[in-house]
Amino acid sequence: MIVLVIAFVGLPIAIFLRFDLIAPLVLLVVVILGWLIVGAVQGILSFQTTFGLALYAAYLSPIALILYAIFGGSEYLFRTKKSSQ
Repeated sequence: MIVLVIAFVGLPIAIFLRFDLIAPLVLLVVVILGWLIVGAVQGILSFQTTFGLALYAAYLSPIALILYAIFGGSEYLFRTKKSSQ
């Protein structure tokens, strides 16, 4: 579980620093804000329930990792094709 959380947060940051790709970093911010908004709308967002929401998000992090690959790869291909023209 700890590895998933580190990959979930660390991978977009590492991709941004290494390849200057913004899409995975934007997706990370959208996912985190989305979970906070879901908690606030349902009325369960408090200091005690933040860990529970983070745990639930960690279990769904493989989906986010796949989305990082899709959006980051698309941005990388777009930039390399654009720079080669």
